[in-house]
Amino acid sequence: MTKIDVWPLRLPLQRPFILSNETLSDAPVIIVRIGSGRWEGWGESGVSKRVLGEDLQGAFYSARQVGAAMLDSTIPPGAWEEQRHQIPSRAAATAFDMAVNDLWAHRFSTRFLPELPSHPRPVRSSITITAQSPTEVRQEAHMFWREGWQVFKLKIGAAPAKDIGRLAALRDATPLATIRVDANGGLDWDKFESLAPALDQHSVELIEQPFPEAEIDLYRQARSTGVPVFMDEGIGSREDVDAAARASVCDGVNLKLEKARGLLPLCEAIEAAEERGLQVMMGCFITSRLSHSALQRVVEAYPVVERVDLDGPLLLATDPIVGGSTINQGMLQQTPAVTIGHGASSNPEHLARWSVVVTRQSPPTVPLA
Repeated sequence: MTKIDVWPLRLPLQRPFILSNETLSDAPVIIVRIGSGRWEGWGESGVSKRVLGEDLQGAFYSARQVGAAMLDSTIPPGAWEEQRHQIPSRAAATAFDMAVNDLWAHRFSTRFLPELPSHPRPVRSSITITAQSPTEVRQEAHMFWREGWQVFKLKIGAAPAKDIGRLAALRDATPLATIRVDANGGLDWDKFESLAPALDQHSVELIEQPFPEAEIDLYRQARSTGVPVFMDEGIGSREDVDAAARASVCDGVNLKLEKARGLLPLCEAIEAAEERGLQVMMGCFITSRLSHSALQRVVEAYPVVERVDLDGPLLLATDPIVGGSTINQGMLQQTPAVTIGHGASSNPEHLARWSVVVTRQSPPTVPLA
Protein backbone atom coordinates (compact mmCIF):
# COMPACT_ATOMS: atom_id res chain seq x y z
CA MET A 1 0.00 0.00 0.00
CA THR A 2 1.82 3.10 -1.20
CA LYS A 3 -0.83 5.77 -0.72
CA ILE A 4 -3.94 6.01 1.48
CA ASP A 5 -6.39 8.92 1.60
CA VAL A 6 -9.42 9.36 3.85
CA TRP A 7 -12.11 12.02 3.35
CA PRO A 8 -14.78 12.80 5.98
CA LEU A 9 -17.77 14.20 4.09
CA ARG A 10 -21.19 15.63 4.81
CA LEU A 11 -23.13 15.24 1.59
CA PRO A 12 -26.19 17.53 1.39
CA LEU A 13 -29.59 15.95 0.79
CA GLN A 14 -32.14 17.03 -1.81
CA ARG A 15 -34.71 17.55 0.95
CA PRO A 16 -34.90 16.89 4.71
CA PHE A 17 -35.05 13.17 5.51
CA ILE A 18 -37.75 12.90 8.19
CA LEU A 19 -37.87 9.78 10.37
CA SER A 20 -39.97 8.98 13.42
CA ASN A 21 -37.12 9.98 15.73
CA GLU A 22 -34.84 12.36 13.82
CA THR A 23 -34.58 14.61 10.77
CA LEU A 24 -31.45 14.57 8.60
CA SER A 25 -30.26 17.41 6.37
CA ASP A 26 -27.02 15.78 5.20
CA ALA A 27 -25.39 12.36 4.99
CA PRO A 28 -22.13 11.81 6.92
CA VAL A 29 -19.80 9.40 5.10
CA ILE A 30 -16.14 8.53 4.95
CA ILE A 31 -14.49 7.73 1.63
CA VAL A 32 -11.19 5.89 1.35
CA ARG A 33 -8.76 5.57 -1.53
CA ILE A 34 -5.94 3.00 -1.36
CA GLY A 35 -3.10 3.15 -3.89
CA SER A 36 -0.60 0.42 -4.71
CA GLY A 37 1.72 1.34 -7.54
CA ARG A 38 -0.45 2.14 -10.57
CA TRP A 39 -3.55 0.51 -9.08
CA GLU A 40 -6.06 1.99 -6.69
CA GLY A 41 -9.22 0.96 -4.87
CA TRP A 42 -12.10 3.05 -3.54
CA GLY A 43 -14.33 2.41 -0.54
CA GLU A 44 -17.06 4.17 1.42
CA SER A 45 -19.11 3.85 4.56
CA GLY A 46 -22.09 5.74 5.90
CA VAL A 47 -21.87 6.90 9.52
CA SER A 48 -24.80 6.78 11.94
CA LYS A 49 -24.84 7.55 15.63
CA ARG A 50 -28.28 5.93 15.96
CA VAL A 51 -27.42 2.64 14.23
CA LEU A 52 -23.63 2.26 14.59
CA GLY A 53 -23.08 4.31 17.73
CA GLU A 54 -20.44 6.34 15.85
CA ASP A 55 -20.12 9.96 14.78
CA LEU A 56 -18.16 11.28 11.82
CA GLN A 57 -15.28 12.40 14.03
CA GLY A 58 -14.72 8.98 15.57
CA ALA A 59 -15.09 7.14 12.27
CA PHE A 60 -12.64 9.50 10.55
CA TYR A 61 -9.97 9.23 13.23
CA SER A 62 -10.30 5.47 13.32
CA ALA A 63 -10.02 5.33 9.51
CA ARG A 64 -6.99 7.59 9.58
CA GLN A 65 -5.26 5.33 12.10
CA VAL A 66 -6.09 2.26 10.02
CA GLY A 67 -4.56 3.98 7.01
CA ALA A 68 -1.39 4.81 8.92
CA ALA A 69 -1.07 1.19 10.05
CA MET A 70 -1.63 -0.18 6.53
CA LEU A 71 0.73 2.20 4.70
CA ASP A 72 3.77 0.46 3.20
CA SER A 73 2.31 -2.96 4.07
CA THR A 74 1.21 -5.90 1.96
CA ILE A 75 -2.08 -7.47 2.99
CA PRO A 76 -3.23 -10.66 1.23
CA PRO A 77 -6.93 -11.60 1.47
CA GLY A 78 -6.61 -14.02 4.40
CA ALA A 79 -4.59 -11.58 6.46
CA TRP A 80 -6.99 -8.73 5.71
CA GLU A 81 -9.95 -10.59 7.21
CA GLU A 82 -7.98 -10.93 10.44
CA GLN A 83 -7.03 -7.26 10.35
CA ARG A 84 -10.58 -6.09 9.66
CA HIS A 85 -11.89 -7.81 12.78
CA GLN A 86 -9.51 -5.72 14.90
CA ILE A 87 -10.86 -2.36 13.75
CA PRO A 88 -13.28 -1.07 16.45
CA SER A 89 -15.08 1.37 14.14
CA ARG A 90 -17.62 -0.41 11.95
CA ALA A 91 -17.62 2.53 9.53
CA ALA A 92 -13.82 2.50 9.15
CA ALA A 93 -13.78 -1.30 8.75
CA THR A 94 -16.48 -1.09 6.07
CA ALA A 95 -14.82 1.65 4.01
CA PHE A 96 -11.40 -0.02 4.03
CA ASP A 97 -12.90 -3.43 3.29
CA MET A 98 -14.57 -2.08 0.15
CA ALA A 99 -11.41 -0.26 -0.93
CA VAL A 100 -9.17 -3.28 -0.36
CA ASN A 101 -11.46 -5.53 -2.42
CA ASP A 102 -11.63 -2.94 -5.20
CA LEU A 103 -7.82 -2.66 -5.16
CA TRP A 104 -7.40 -6.41 -5.48
CA ALA A 105 -9.83 -6.47 -8.40
CA HIS A 106 -7.78 -3.81 -10.23
CA ARG A 107 -4.49 -5.47 -9.34
CA PHE A 108 -5.59 -8.81 -10.79
CA SER A 109 -7.93 -7.43 -13.51
CA THR A 110 -11.05 -9.10 -12.20
CA ARG A 111 -14.58 -7.98 -11.48
CA PHE A 112 -15.45 -6.89 -7.95
CA LEU A 113 -15.66 -9.85 -5.53
CA PRO A 114 -14.82 -12.46 -8.20
CA GLU A 115 -15.34 -15.29 -5.69
CA LEU A 116 -19.08 -14.60 -5.60
CA PRO A 117 -21.43 -16.29 -8.09
CA SER A 118 -23.22 -14.24 -10.71
CA HIS A 119 -27.01 -14.38 -11.10
CA PRO A 120 -27.93 -11.37 -13.29
CA ARG A 121 -31.63 -10.57 -13.14
CA PRO A 122 -33.90 -7.52 -13.16
CA VAL A 123 -33.85 -5.98 -9.69
CA ARG A 124 -36.18 -3.17 -8.65
CA SER A 125 -35.37 -0.85 -5.74
CA SER A 126 -37.79 0.99 -3.52
CA ILE A 127 -37.74 4.77 -3.17
CA THR A 128 -38.22 6.37 0.24
CA ILE A 129 -41.04 8.75 1.09
CA THR A 130 -40.35 10.42 4.43
CA ALA A 131 -42.80 11.39 7.20
CA GLN A 132 -44.21 14.49 5.52
CA SER A 133 -47.74 15.85 5.24
CA PRO A 134 -50.23 13.79 3.17
CA THR A 135 -50.18 16.48 0.48
CA GLU A 136 -46.39 16.29 0.20
CA VAL A 137 -46.50 12.49 0.22
CA ARG A 138 -49.02 12.53 -2.64
CA GLN A 139 -46.95 15.01 -4.68
CA GLU A 140 -43.70 13.07 -4.25
CA ALA A 141 -45.37 9.77 -5.01
CA HIS A 142 -46.90 11.15 -8.24
CA MET A 143 -43.48 12.45 -9.28
CA PHE A 144 -41.66 9.18 -8.57
CA TRP A 145 -44.38 7.07 -10.23
CA ARG A 146 -44.06 9.14 -13.41
CA GLU A 147 -40.30 8.51 -13.29
CA GLY A 148 -40.89 4.76 -13.30
CA TRP A 149 -40.69 3.86 -9.60
CA GLN A 150 -43.08 1.09 -8.59
CA VAL A 151 -41.96 0.24 -5.02
CA PHE A 152 -42.29 2.77 -2.20
CA LYS A 153 -41.07 2.73 1.38
CA LEU A 154 -42.99 5.11 3.63
CA LYS A 155 -41.45 6.33 6.88
CA ILE A 156 -43.93 6.21 9.75
CA GLY A 157 -43.98 6.20 13.54
CA ALA A 158 -44.67 9.81 14.52
CA ALA A 159 -48.38 9.37 15.35
CA PRO A 160 -50.85 6.73 14.12
CA ALA A 161 -53.49 9.17 12.86
CA LYS A 162 -50.93 11.11 10.83
CA ASP A 163 -49.30 7.91 9.58
CA ILE A 164 -52.65 6.57 8.39
CA GLY A 165 -53.22 9.82 6.51
CA ARG A 166 -49.80 9.54 4.85
CA LEU A 167 -50.40 5.92 3.93
CA ALA A 168 -53.82 6.71 2.43
CA ALA A 169 -52.27 9.54 0.39
CA LEU A 170 -49.53 7.26 -0.92
CA ARG A 171 -51.97 4.53 -1.91
CA ASP A 172 -54.30 7.07 -3.52
CA ALA A 173 -51.39 8.44 -5.60
CA THR A 174 -50.06 4.99 -6.56
CA PRO A 175 -52.90 2.45 -6.70
CA LEU A 176 -50.74 -0.24 -8.34
CA ALA A 177 -47.52 0.28 -6.37
CA THR A 178 -45.88 -2.02 -3.85
CA ILE A 179 -45.85 -0.22 -0.50
CA ARG A 180 -43.66 -0.98 2.50
CA VAL A 181 -43.60 0.99 5.75
CA ASP A 182 -40.68 1.60 8.09
CA ALA A 183 -41.15 2.86 11.66
CA ASN A 184 -37.45 2.91 12.65
CA GLY A 185 -38.44 1.55 16.06
CA GLY A 186 -40.90 4.39 16.71
CA LEU A 187 -44.01 2.38 17.65
CA ASP A 188 -45.34 0.87 20.85
CA TRP A 189 -48.08 -1.78 20.92
CA ASP A 190 -50.97 0.67 21.14
CA LYS A 191 -49.70 2.60 18.12
CA PHE A 192 -49.16 -0.61 16.18
CA GLU A 193 -52.71 -1.78 16.94
CA SER A 194 -54.05 1.56 15.71
CA LEU A 195 -52.09 1.21 12.47
CA ALA A 196 -52.70 -2.47 11.74
CA PRO A 197 -56.11 -2.12 10.03
CA ALA A 198 -54.74 0.56 7.69
CA LEU A 199 -51.78 -1.66 6.79
CA ASP A 200 -54.22 -4.33 5.68
CA GLN A 201 -56.62 -1.89 4.01
CA HIS A 202 -53.88 -0.37 1.85
CA SER A 203 -52.22 -3.73 1.04
CA VAL A 204 -48.90 -2.92 2.73
CA GLU A 205 -46.36 -5.60 1.83
CA LEU A 206 -44.39 -5.46 5.09
CA ILE A 207 -43.58 -3.34 8.12
CA GLU A 208 -39.94 -2.76 8.95
CA GLN A 209 -38.60 -2.23 12.47
CA PRO A 210 -41.93 -1.36 14.11
CA PHE A 211 -40.54 -1.42 17.67
CA PRO A 212 -37.21 -0.79 19.41
CA GLU A 213 -34.96 -3.80 18.86
CA ALA A 214 -35.14 -4.91 22.51
CA GLU A 215 -38.94 -5.35 22.45
CA ILE A 216 -38.78 -9.00 21.41
CA ASP A 217 -42.22 -9.93 22.76
CA LEU A 218 -43.86 -7.15 20.72
CA TYR A 219 -42.24 -8.46 17.54
CA ARG A 220 -43.65 -11.93 18.20
CA GLN A 221 -47.05 -10.42 18.90
CA ALA A 222 -46.98 -8.31 15.73
CA ARG A 223 -46.31 -11.34 13.54
CA SER A 224 -49.66 -12.80 14.58
CA THR A 225 -51.48 -9.92 12.84
CA GLY A 226 -50.54 -11.24 9.40
CA VAL A 227 -48.41 -8.33 8.16
CA PRO A 228 -44.84 -9.57 7.52
CA VAL A 229 -42.43 -8.03 10.04
CA PHE A 230 -38.82 -7.22 9.11
CA MET A 231 -36.05 -6.33 11.55
CA ASP A 232 -33.33 -3.80 10.71
CA GLU A 233 -31.56 -2.16 13.64
CA GLY A 234 -29.60 -4.73 15.61
CA ILE A 235 -29.38 -7.25 12.74
CA GLY A 236 -25.96 -7.09 11.11
CA SER A 237 -24.00 -10.33 11.40
CA ARG A 238 -24.63 -14.02 10.84
CA GLU A 239 -24.95 -14.38 14.61
CA ASP A 240 -27.63 -11.69 14.74
CA VAL A 241 -29.60 -13.41 11.98
CA ASP A 242 -29.33 -16.77 13.74
CA ALA A 243 -30.54 -15.25 17.01
CA ALA A 244 -33.53 -13.58 15.34
CA ALA A 245 -34.48 -16.83 13.63
CA ARG A 246 -34.21 -18.86 16.84
CA ALA A 247 -36.39 -16.34 18.68
CA SER A 248 -39.00 -16.32 15.86
CA VAL A 249 -39.29 -12.53 16.08
CA CYS A 250 -39.48 -11.63 12.39
CA ASP A 251 -40.34 -12.82 8.90
CA GLY A 252 -37.35 -11.13 7.29
CA VAL A 253 -34.29 -8.98 7.85
CA ASN A 254 -33.01 -5.77 6.31
CA LEU A 255 -29.24 -6.22 5.99
CA LYS A 256 -26.80 -3.35 5.48
CA LEU A 257 -23.10 -3.27 4.74
CA GLU A 258 -22.09 -1.03 7.63
CA LYS A 259 -23.92 -3.09 10.23
CA ALA A 260 -22.07 -6.20 9.01
CA ARG A 261 -18.61 -4.48 9.10
CA GLY A 262 -17.73 -5.48 5.55
CA LEU A 263 -18.62 -7.42 2.42
CA LEU A 264 -17.76 -10.98 3.48
CA PRO A 265 -19.71 -10.69 6.77
CA LEU A 266 -22.64 -9.25 4.80
CA CYS A 267 -22.58 -12.26 2.49
CA GLU A 268 -22.42 -14.58 5.51
CA ALA A 269 -25.49 -12.87 7.00
CA ILE A 270 -27.39 -13.30 3.71
CA GLU A 271 -26.48 -16.98 3.62
CA ALA A 272 -27.56 -17.43 7.24
CA ALA A 273 -30.93 -15.83 6.48
CA GLU A 274 -31.44 -18.15 3.52
CA GLU A 275 -30.52 -21.19 5.64
CA ARG A 276 -32.95 -20.07 8.36
CA GLY A 277 -35.82 -19.40 5.96
CA LEU A 278 -35.90 -15.64 6.56
CA GLN A 279 -36.72 -13.22 3.76
CA VAL A 280 -33.94 -10.78 2.87
CA MET A 281 -33.99 -7.09 2.02
CA MET A 282 -30.77 -5.33 1.04
CA GLY A 283 -30.79 -1.85 2.53
CA CYS A 284 -28.33 1.01 2.68
CA PHE A 285 -27.37 4.12 4.56
CA ILE A 286 -27.61 7.36 2.60
CA THR A 287 -24.31 7.20 0.74
CA SER A 288 -22.90 7.85 -2.70
CA ARG A 289 -22.69 5.55 -5.73
CA LEU A 290 -19.52 4.02 -4.29
CA SER A 291 -21.42 1.90 -1.76
CA HIS A 292 -24.26 1.38 -4.21
CA SER A 293 -21.89 -0.07 -6.80
CA ALA A 294 -20.38 -2.53 -4.33
CA LEU A 295 -23.79 -3.59 -3.02
CA GLN A 296 -25.17 -4.20 -6.49
CA ARG A 297 -22.55 -6.91 -6.94
CA VAL A 298 -23.73 -8.58 -3.72
CA VAL A 299 -27.38 -8.38 -4.79
CA GLU A 300 -26.45 -9.97 -8.13
CA ALA A 301 -24.78 -12.88 -6.33
CA TYR A 302 -27.75 -13.82 -4.13
CA PRO A 303 -31.20 -14.45 -5.66
CA VAL A 304 -32.55 -14.74 -2.08
CA VAL A 305 -32.23 -10.94 -1.95
CA GLU A 306 -35.70 -10.37 -3.40
CA ARG A 307 -36.24 -6.90 -1.91
CA VAL A 308 -33.86 -4.03 -2.45
CA ASP A 309 -33.80 -0.58 -0.86
CA LEU A 310 -30.75 1.06 -2.44
CA ASP A 311 -32.03 4.56 -3.19
CA GLY A 312 -29.42 6.30 -1.01
CA PRO A 313 -27.47 8.06 -3.80
CA LEU A 314 -30.68 9.43 -5.31
CA LEU A 315 -31.55 11.19 -2.05
CA LEU A 316 -28.39 13.33 -2.30
CA ALA A 317 -28.38 16.85 -3.69
CA THR A 318 -25.02 16.01 -5.25
CA ASP A 319 -23.08 12.79 -5.72
CA PRO A 320 -19.29 13.24 -5.98
CA ILE A 321 -18.83 9.79 -7.53
CA VAL A 322 -18.51 8.86 -11.20
CA GLY A 323 -18.94 5.47 -12.83
CA GLY A 324 -20.17 2.37 -11.08
CA SER A 325 -23.88 1.60 -10.97
CA THR A 326 -27.03 3.60 -10.51
CA ILE A 327 -30.83 3.26 -10.63
CA ASN A 328 -32.89 4.06 -13.70
CA GLN A 329 -36.70 4.13 -13.48
CA GLY A 330 -36.45 2.16 -10.25
CA MET A 331 -34.26 -0.59 -11.75
CA LEU A 332 -30.66 -1.25 -10.72
CA GLN A 333 -28.35 -0.41 -13.62
CA GLN A 334 -24.71 -1.44 -14.02
CA THR A 335 -22.56 0.78 -16.22
CA PRO A 336 -21.87 -1.44 -19.28
CA ALA A 337 -18.17 -0.56 -19.36
CA VAL A 338 -17.54 -1.86 -15.81
CA THR A 339 -15.52 -5.07 -16.12
CA ILE A 340 -12.88 -4.49 -13.41
CA GLY A 341 -13.62 -3.60 -9.80
CA HIS A 342 -16.88 -1.96 -8.78
CA GLY A 343 -16.29 0.78 -11.35
CA ALA A 344 -16.85 3.81 -9.10
CA SER A 345 -14.27 6.50 -8.26
CA SER A 346 -13.99 10.25 -7.77
CA ASN A 347 -11.86 13.32 -8.27
CA PRO A 348 -10.05 14.24 -5.03
CA GLU A 349 -10.56 17.92 -5.79
CA HIS A 350 -14.29 17.30 -6.01
CA LEU A 351 -14.25 15.41 -2.70
CA ALA A 352 -12.42 18.29 -1.04
CA ARG A 353 -15.43 20.48 -1.76
CA TRP A 354 -17.58 18.41 0.60
CA SER A 355 -14.89 17.41 3.08
CA VAL A 356 -15.38 18.74 6.60
CA VAL A 357 -12.90 19.58 9.33
CA VAL A 358 -13.21 17.25 12.30
CA THR A 359 -11.47 17.75 15.61
CA ARG A 360 -11.13 15.46 18.59
CA GLN A 361 -8.89 15.56 21.62
CA SER A 362 -8.28 11.82 21.98
CA PRO A 363 -8.76 9.72 18.83
CA PRO A 364 -9.60 6.06 19.57
CA THR A 365 -6.80 3.54 19.43
CA VAL A 366 -6.97 1.06 16.57
CA PRO A 367 -5.07 -2.11 17.52
CA LEU A 368 -4.23 -3.03 13.93
CA ALA A 369 -1.23 -5.33 13.73
